[in-house]
Amino acid sequence: MVVRLLALSALVVVLAACTPGPAGDLSPQVAEVIARADANRSTYAAYGWNERLFNKLDVSRWNARFSHGALRRDETASSVLIADCDAGMGFGLFEGDEQIIKGKGIARALCGVDAPNVTLASIHAGQVPSPQGHADKIRLRSRYYGDLAESTYTVGADGVVLSRSLTIATRKLRMETRAVVMTPNLPPGDLFDTSTLNRRFTPERYRYASAPKT
Repeated sequence: MVVRLLALSALVVVLAACTPGPAGDLSPQVAEVIARADANRSTYAAYGWNERLFNKLDVSRWNARFSHGALRRDETASSVLIADCDAGMGFGLFEGDEQIIKGKGIARALCGVDAPNVTLASIHAGQVPSPQGHADKIRLRSRYYGDLAESTYTVGADGVVLSRSLTIATRKLRMETRAVVMTPNLPPGDLFDTSTLNRRFTPERYRYASAPKT
């Protein structure tokens, strides 16, 4: 129960840290990277690791993200999220819950870069190596209920978000999701149908028991 609630709390932080609307004070380089990520409509499967540290409690686990056009699906051992990026709406189901949640925040979290409405600073940190070759790394600083929050994104040349992180030091919270294996092939099944929110399509070989090496 504690782990499930922490997973839910972590998601709420991601969704609540950013509100709808255009981000302010973005450098041209950062704005271009965000626009590229938001416009991405490619088909791929990304298997990786989701690290969540909350007040020294580690609730890290495997993560998978599936994309086909405007549709997204995010899976972990404790949650499944589905979003339609064009419609700007998403749905989710958490382990132990029977009620499906719905909201625009889920779509913002799954579709491209969830840029804050008010950005204190934006930094293009250059290009870094990734499973897909060189990618752009950006940092966004904003406020979360008065606390300084820093988000980082690594975005490939095609607009795929390869890694993302959120750190709120005053709340002893850090989350990072990174892709380890990328493939253009999706697993079979109705991945983007909300009737499958209670299922996992991630192949067993990618359900890592510990952080995989990159």
